[in-house]
Amino acid sequence: MTDSLFAPRGIAVLGASPKPSNIGRQVLEALRRHRFGGDLAAVNPSFGDIEGTPCHPSLQDVPFPVDLVLVFVAANRTLATVEQAADSGAGAVVVYSSGFAETGEVGGDVQQRLREVAHDRKIRVLGPNCQGLVDFRTGLAATFTPAVLNADREKLAPIAYVGQSGALGGVFFDQARQRGVTPTAWVSTGNEVDVTVCDAALQLIEAGPLDLLCLYLERVPDGADWVQLARRARDEGTRIAVLRSGRSDSGRRAAASHTGALVADDRPFELACDRYGVSRVTDLADLVDLAVATRAGHTTRGNSVAVVTTSGGAGGLAADRVEACGLSVPVLCEQTQRRLREVLPAFGAAVNPVDVTADLMMRAPEDLDVVCRIVADDPGVDQILLAVTNLVGDMATKVAASLDPGREVPLTMAYLAAPDRIAEHVESLSQRAIGVHASIESAVRSMAAMTRAAAPGGPADRPVSPESGPELPEGEVLTEWAATPLLDWVAVHRPDAALVTDPDGLPAAVADLGGRAVLKVQSPKVMHKSELGAVVVGVDTAQAAAVGRQMLAAVAAAVPDPAVEGILVQRISEPGVELLVGVRAGDNGYPATITVGLGGTFVELYGDVATSFAPLTVAAARELLGSLRGFPLLDGYRGRQPCDVDAAARAVARLSQAGAVAGLLEVEVNPLIVHAAGRGVTAVDLLVRKEI
Repeated sequence: MTDSLFAPRGIAVLGASPKPSNIGRQVLEALRRHRFGGDLAAVNPSFGDIEGTPCHPSLQDVPFPVDLVLVFVAANRTLATVEQAADSGAGAVVVYSSGFAETGEVGGDVQQRLREVAHDRKIRVLGPNCQGLVDFRTGLAATFTPAVLNADREKLAPIAYVGQSGALGGVFFDQARQRGVTPTAWVSTGNEVDVTVCDAALQLIEAGPLDLLCLYLERVPDGADWVQLARRARDEGTRIAVLRSGRSDSGRRAAASHTGALVADDRPFELACDRYGVSRVTDLADLVDLAVATRAGHTTRGNSVAVVTTSGGAGGLAADRVEACGLSVPVLCEQTQRRLREVLPAFGAAVNPVDVTADLMMRAPEDLDVVCRIVADDPGVDQILLAVTNLVGDMATKVAASLDPGREVPLTMAYLAAPDRIAEHVESLSQRAIGVHASIESAVRSMAAMTRAAAPGGPADRPVSPESGPELPEGEVLTEWAATPLLDWVAVHRPDAALVTDPDGLPAAVADLGGRAVLKVQSPKVMHKSELGAVVVGVDTAQAAAVGRQMLAAVAAAVPDPAVEGILVQRISEPGVELLVGVRAGDNGYPATITVGLGGTFVELYGDVATSFAPLTVAAARELLGSLRGFPLLDGYRGRQPCDVDAAARAVARLSQAGAVAGLLEVEVNPLIVHAAGRGVTAVDLLVRKEI
């Protein structure tokens, strides 16, 4: 795909005409303006020439080998056109035309047939319903977006955009260009009948080098493709920033489990992003800000930020936002403070934030760079945030001319002033590769995103082989009793219990467990027992039969054909802190995940959960537990007796193994009771879903 799509030797534009409004003609103009170095021809039987480009009646009449065909014909003609391109020996086609799945069922059928043609004829197809692609490294500018047409190739940055939306991509290109960052490559994938965002992005990285790859996604990509891309980007030193729309419904499986209600279906995608250091942003402006920050030449940053400001108020706001974004504002060392006091007015601040005051700016604005240099020499400073206010006129000109972007410690600038008064100065700073932002918030967000590092390797790096696991009964949903072999297989302690099919047998079963027990109706249709009166705690021998009958009647009244297997009689467990532990099988190419949460039956109310890829080591399980807001309850909060955290971590790690069991979709223990230190844990309730 690389040679035919991104570095073609010959291009044929099919469907272009001399009309100024014709999109094919606009693409021809872009190719000529950006000096495409290969052979170029138009294909249209009605014309012999289009603005100086030779035009031929058909692809077969083009007098040179065609690697790439650009298609501008109606949707109902694209199938035949792609087949003709394959017959002519082309390796790739870009279908710009609309009228496919975005228009409804009929267009969707045409798109499916186009997908089949691409597969059967072994020709790569970008689109349909796309705006093309650009790679200035090979002289390719096959797009009609106006943003690219006037791009200055003398100011290219090692940054690329790939996204399903060409319109948003055009806005990104234009806004980045306006701030001194002209992307080197740009791809609109449209409806993705064949070439996906991941496919195109991987090709751009391999053609490298790229410092930043900005992606726009309208759906979560295939897990294997996403992990391959993210891993390759990390290995090549290319940072990825991703903007998504169309987020999935996090409550899709809420009826089946608490885990389904608490953990979004796109969580594995987010975990993969975190593992490989992919920045997730929420707005197109964030992508542009990251492009600006990357262009400043610093791709790896530490956590400690020195704030230098011309205003005490701006410095305070900046420090607040820095810490809110997970970075730190350390006190500068004594030597740095002494050096600063030699430059600053007596009433300036030299601790951090560093306030140079209006007095210094009026007297010697060039000294702002001196201050930044002194701060950069501090051994505890990893990066600098320079927040300036109302810096205009001659003072701004002097600052823009004196600020040196070549320092080892990266500098990010928040320039707070009316845009029409500082446009010239911002352009001057941008041309010198200084990252300039219009607000403290955008500056700090970009700094935080540039600081985040990839997590250590884990299951996403090492595929987990499916295991046979224990022998379990048939059925999509298994009751706690039916799924008991799974807890025994992972060696997680459960209470002594027995299944009773006749209420008259309940008193004897309760007596065998000490005279008081927990009763639970066992039915694959009753997953949340407490809500239906299907679980009663502390039932004694005398009450057992009557309570059992009442429970069965309540379930029968609430659930049609409840398919009751019996009543589980379970020994009452020691008290402790209740956890939820949920394991979900890998899906869509992503690894399995494990979620831990605090609260037992109240876990959805608290929403205190943490999720990771599975399986986990015991150390990783303990770290996951430690990330919960409620972890102090396990660790002896305010003088309380600590719980057995080590046993909890072992149980979580063991349960995480269920993610590799072939045929299991979901396993949930809720609650897992964590007893006092040295007393272990008990899995009190269990839900299992299987493939059918």
